[in-house]
Amino acid sequence: MKFVGAIGFWKEDQESETEPSVYRPKEIVEKPYRGDIIQYTQRLQQADQMTPDVIFSAQISVNADLYLNKHWGSVAYVLYKGVKWAPTAINIDFPRVVISVGGKYYES
Repeated sequence: MKFVGAIGFWKEDQESETEPSVYRPKEIVEKPYRGDIIQYTQRLQQADQMTPDVIFSAQISVNADLYLNKHWGSVAYVLYKGVKWAPTAINIDFPRVVISVGGKYYES
């Protein structure tokens, strides 16, 4: 399956103190990427509620450009099908980068 989406990166040069001794970058830069989805899992998890939660996980492989090679540690989210997904792991396998995503990314 093909991936067409974007990757959001924290801008590291602009940080603000959100709590005492807790710093978080202020701005996110979003860049478009194309690649392959190597693993895609979607399942329903029934908890103590009427509507089950949708649990999504995927491994997305993209060609690493210079920006991704330099800022892979600043990946904030992967935008796929209009939803921002939080990265759970990043594997650098030059010339590709494999990003594992799990739950939704929530902006604070």
